[in-house]
Amino acid sequence: MMKFLPMRFPHEATMRELGIFDDVQTLFKGMEMQHFMALAPPAYYDPTLHFLATLKVIRYPELAEEIATDGPGYITFALAYQAFRMSIKKIEELYGFGVGIGLGTKMRFEKGELAKLWETISSSKYEVSSARGGHIRNPAIRYAHKAIAHTMFARHECANVRTGELEMLDIALVDELQTFEDGTELVGDTSCDTSMAMVLLDSFRQCMKNAIVSYEQGRIRSSYIGLGSLVTPILLASGFPLPEPSDQPEWMDIACLNKSWFFRGKAQEKHIYRFIHQDFGASKVLLPNTYQTSFEVRDNIIFMVEADELYMDGGDATIMEEGGPSEEHPLGDRRFQFDPFDASTCGLSVKKAHAHIRLLQEWCKWQDKTIKKLVKSVRKLKEKAKRRPSTRSHAPEQAAQSLSSEETSSSSSFSQ
Repeated sequence: MMKFLPMRFPHEATMRELGIFDDVQTLFKGMEMQHFMALAPPAYYDPTLHFLATLKVIRYPELAEEIATDGPGYITFALAYQAFRMSIKKIEELYGFGVGIGLGTKMRFEKGELAKLWETISSSKYEVSSARGGHIRNPAIRYAHKAIAHTMFARHECANVRTGELEMLDIALVDELQTFEDGTELVGDTSCDTSMAMVLLDSFRQCMKNAIVSYEQGRIRSSYIGLGSLVTPILLASGFPLPEPSDQPEWMDIACLNKSWFFRGKAQEKHIYRFIHQDFGASKVLLPNTYQTSFEVRDNIIFMVEADELYMDGGDATIMEEGGPSEEHPLGDRRFQFDPFDASTCGLSVKKAHAHIRLLQEWCKWQDKTIKKLVKSVRKLKEKAKRRPSTRSHAPEQAAQSLSSEETSSSSSFSQ
């Protein structure tokens, strides 16, 4: 049985206390997630599992008449053996997504745009495997990433930044950032017809794929599901009589942030915010400080704080010494187990690298089998070679015995 974990939502009082509420809300609005973040619904264990196990997504052809009323398609699912059907348009309304945006299921971006965005808002080069939330400098962007990872992508531990999450930050920052340092325009989603409801449903399906992989690998009891609250609006709209909630939402409050690399206590009645400065490494500033963090000034999004504006208290561990800004994981040392690899979130070069590695592994297995057969054949040849000399050494003795017997028989017949 998979462990069922509650979902974490942004905490309004905490955001206001840090002076980042308006900026985080701006990002949520750009992601079309503002309405759902405010809902913060509870989770229902059994109905959620039944929904995920029976979910099917049906898309209409591009010219279908039903698109006008249902949107790109509809979903079917079952609760306690009772079948339900819900249009994509209805889902868009439930979650506060843009209605009737289009039929797209995947966001598309200009080549290199995500890498440029990451290098603009963080203190490291963009690599899928090493992009970490602690490298994001501006506290509002960093907080928004944690929120989107906890909700839309249902991740309980979100120290690293996945491609889908960076895509959400990209579309949220288009109007705020507008251009990169080299003058290149920040374009955002070039498909212009991606339905956020389809992105949501893809997250549901990915959760089920991960569950299947965990089951096949015998890790089902050490795995967890953390998207219960994400399903709740659909369950409530279905009209199905739900039991009492199994899990109430948790919050990204001060206590939660103190467990990660986000904070280092308080000083001067303010919170000590830790981040990786592009020039000075592990650094700190005091929050709230809207003069440095507010999106009203474009340079604050990049968050290149001057040396004399940093808070200096001495003796701080770097992000490398801590092994990265990771929250306390509910599964203890089981967090070191590998997550199922999802190639759909990787770039072309990474996919090719994995394909080459897989081909190399197959070649090594084939070579091992060939060598094993060769060793077996050599052993057989050695055994045959050992037997042949002994056969030849006995041959003259057998011939002499045969000749002697023939002479004896001849002499006996002559005497007669």
